[in-house]
Amino acid sequence: MARGINKVILIGNLGADPEMKYTAGGTAICKFRIATSDLSKGRTVYVEGSLRTSSWDDQDGNKRYMTEINARDVQFLGGQGGGPASGGGGGGQGGGDDFGGPPPMGDEDIPF
Repeated sequence: MARGINKVILIGNLGADPEMKYTAGGTAICKFRIATSDLSKGRTVYVEGSLRTSSWDDQDGNKRYMTEINARDVQFLGGQGGGPASGGGGGGQGGGDDFGGPPPMGDEDIPF
């Protein structure tokens, strides 16, 4: 029997500084944008994980979709903003860099 595969690998440049947040249960969530075309802003990053799509209705009743990567491995490869650093970890949490951490937030504050 064939089984499904949900795997994505991206190498690109950060579009902005990563934002680290925590759920009420203490789970770390790191959000960042990656440019994978000719744009070259920020440090180069390797991301490996799986795709997750969610949908909701906006205030006008239009169906909206958001596709995210549930990252299992993130490695900063160097580029602007510092020398090479690497690290792995679940939830898109890279090692070696301290993004700081805002106070814990409730699960209802996370859009997925």
